[in-house]
Amino acid sequence: MAHNPSDAGSVKEMERKDKDRTRIQREELMALLGNGAFRKFLWRYLASCGVFRSSFSSNALVMARDEGERNVGLKILAEINEVHPESYLVMQEESRMEEKKNE
Repeated sequence: MAHNPSDAGSVKEMERKDKDRTRIQREELMALLGNGAFRKFLWRYLASCGVFRSSFSSNALVMARDEGERNVGLKILAEINEVHPESYLVMQEESRMEEKKNE
């Protein structure tokens, strides 16, 4: 059945489905953040997106590309901080420990 924006019942149903989808996605991310291997992967991914460095370049095209990559990483980071902000701190500490181990 198609969504009818003029029907209050249809609107409420769409809102309920959106809330359910958001809740499920948050639960999925929480489950993933509980996995150490996933946190390591995610930290490397955020770093490769340029979240932890400036994307400034004198070349506008390079800077536009880098800002696009950084934007993806920042969206992921925002979702992490919305769902479970402590996970960022855990990933940061795990990264420090990994760096010390590799020195």
